[in-house]
Amino acid sequence: MSDQPDNPILAALARLEAGQTALRNAVSVDLTRTRVDLMARMDRLEDGLTAIRDDIAVNFGPADAVKRANDDTR
Repeated sequence: MSDQPDNPILAALARLEAGQTALRNAVSVDLTRTRVDLMARMDRLEDGLTAIRDDIAVNFGPADAVKRANDDTR
């Protein structure tokens, strides 16, 4: 195998290396997009959970007040 620039094996290896670089870049972009989408989804789920917790806290407030009033009447 010589180091001549017109060597078909070297040319094929160069094309293969270029294809692998392009594939690596494409995968990196897709992983970044997936990571961003997952974080956005987790943020929405967290907001929903926070809303449920707030709703529970608001609903327990009057119930606790009634319980305290009931305890005070005994």
